[in-house]
Order: sequence, then structure tokens, then C-alpha cells
Amino acid sequence: MEKNNYENLKVELKKLWNEERAANFLEEISDKIDEDQMECLSKMIIYIVEKTPDLDEIKLKEIANNLDTFDGPLEFLEYFFNMTQPDLVDNIMENLKTDPEEVIDMLESIEDQGIIEYLVEFGSFYVWYKG
Repeated sequence: MEKNNYENLKVELKKLWNEERAANFLEEISDKIDEDQMECLSKMIIYIVEKTPDLDEIKLKEIANNLDTFDGPLEFLEYFFNMTQPDLVDNIMENLKTDPEEVIDMLESIEDQGIIEYLVEFGSFYVWYKG
């Protein structure tokens, strides 16, 4: 696990829980989620805490398993449509690749429906699958 992700997550968890509880959670989860999920969790923890009242270890583990990292929004949308509309993915992606405004509209629509939360940061695209 990258040290910066671990330290960032530890700092944020200590705001939520005591130091021992935060350390125990990190130790337990570090071998249960992959590196991309850990990176995503470290980046999105602030938003997860904000949007999840009474967050405990069980709920945070569930959320961590629903996180993913992509190189950009187009990579995510292609993955998303491969899962949801495999017959139409090629046509959808052809249109999205030529229309950046449509990419933004599509992401906002998916987020407004409560399906995902996303964060774009330094060439990475982080996704929390919510529903």
C-alpha cells in the first residue's frame, strides 16, 4: 500500500474514531482491498464520511469494496456501459469521445441518480458505486 494513501487515510480516520480504532481498521482492511481501492478510499474518505452518518468499520469495508480508480472519465464510462448496456457501448462511446460536454452531462446524470459519486484529481478518476 502506498504510504501517502495510508497516512492520508489514517489522518482522516483519526478525526472520526480514536487512534487505536483507526489503526485496527487499517490493519484489517489493508489485505482485504486492492491497491486501487485503497487509493480511492484515501482520496474519497472525506466525502464518504460526509455522506454516511454513523460510519462504522463494517459500513466502511462495504464502501471500500465498491470503490474503483480509472485513468479518466471516458475509461469509467466505457466500463460502466459495458456492464449496463453492452450492446450499445460502441455507439455510446463513439458519441462521447467527440463531445466532452456530453461526458460531463452523462457523469452528472449517473451521479444524480445516486448510482455513483466521483472525484477527478490529477489525471485519476475515482468512483464510489453507491447503487
